[in-house]
Amino acid sequence: MSIFRQLNENFFLKSAGFIEPVIEEFKEMTQRKPELSELLAILLIEMQSLSIDLYEDVLPSNVTKLYAISDEHNTSSTDSLNISNKISNLGDGIFSAAATFLVEISCLVQEHTEKLPTLRDFCLILIKSMNHYEMSLFRGYSDIKSDSKKIRKIILSPGDIVLVPSDNHLYFILAFLTTNQFGLAYGVFRRKFKELDININRITELSIRKYPVYSGNQFIANGNWRIIGNNPKVLSLFHKNPEIFHNKQYHKDNEDIDPFGSGESPDGTLRDLTQQEAVKIGLFTENYETSYLEWELEQKLKN
Repeated sequence: MSIFRQLNENFFLKSAGFIEPVIEEFKEMTQRKPELSELLAILLIEMQSLSIDLYEDVLPSNVTKLYAISDEHNTSSTDSLNISNKISNLGDGIFSAAATFLVEISCLVQEHTEKLPTLRDFCLILIKSMNHYEMSLFRGYSDIKSDSKKIRKIILSPGDIVLVPSDNHLYFILAFLTTNQFGLAYGVFRRKFKELDININRITELSIRKYPVYSGNQFIANGNWRIIGNNPKVLSLFHKNPEIFHNKQYHKDNEDIDPFGSGESPDGTLRDLTQQEAVKIGLFTENYETSYLEWELEQKLKN
């Protein structure tokens, strides 16, 4: 059942404040208001980059289309090629604001209802939020619809043990730690193993890599990676709020990033890295990423 009707006017006033930075960023970059189709395209791009749980029924990375329905013709307002050309030169600020909006809406719904919204709930919230902030953007359209991949949603529990295939019937072992705004955090064990040699109850005795990584769960959903059990004791092996790391080379104008790089906690706290720690993390290597698509993580483990 939709939770949309449980939300009051104060909710929508607050959510309108969340959409404001997205629209204002667009206006600052282009000297005009966004068209509704452009705004939806920006939100979709950010949805598809996220692997965190924002919706009850679908992962945001599985959403394939957001489109507005015309009042008169009941057709999509979207010309994907034209829209792509229009937004291709926008700066990172607009997409960062869009990601923040998506996360904040989900968190606000949970505060009010103790549940995640469905994707349909989100579309309805988006309509009403825009009508509170900038009614003219929605003029001429009656609804927002979405399409998504028909892939089952996987709910991971902290301590789940995940097997990642290598070669010669060997596997890497990941331990799922937590989900936050950076994505899904996994602890990584050092060696490759035969499945028959893996004892879930004694897995804490195995050697680990100190720094967890962020990735997604699409390979779990499609069966490429397998959950073989759960052992909550593995959580004590890794930091409970894993950081991501920033290389100064890519943040030259940001005085908050240290010359040897900085670690960022999920709450936004930055700390300076020593040169020795940055080298251990691999921050200066060409293939270092703050998070990995599943196939990228497989390659990183193999290398």
